[in-house]
Amino acid sequence: MDSNKPTEVLIIDDQEVDRQISTLLLNKHDKDLIVHPFADGQEAIAYLNNLLSAKRSLPDYILLDLVMPAMDGWQFLEAYEKLSIAGHTGPKIIILTGVADTQRLHSSRFPSQIKVIVTKPLTPDHIKLIFGMN
Repeated sequence: MDSNKPTEVLIIDDQEVDRQISTLLLNKHDKDLIVHPFADGQEAIAYLNNLLSAKRSLPDYILLDLVMPAMDGWQFLEAYEKLSIAGHTGPKIIILTGVADTQRLHSSRFPSQIKVIVTKPLTPDHIKLIFGMN
């Protein structure tokens, strides 16, 4: 198995249809890829905390929507920043968002955590771009 091949991805998006589309496209790209969809950032932070507590590997990628009602993408990034990930390889964070949100992204304090910004919905070309980066 290719050691650079991603094995696990989190999708954090409050829109069920976007989670379903993203999951289907990711599984079509790689049937062995484990995809964990979450409806909000709180669920995803709890999942990541559980992985860290169990001393398990973190996912390779996080696909993050910014506009969500309970914990939005910005709040997720703040909570993620506080996780104790020392000794772990942190996931690459991919922003899935509408065009209007990209201005704030470029001026945010999180640029090193964010690897790619793509406009929703996720497409096969986005997946090639995301998985082509190292």
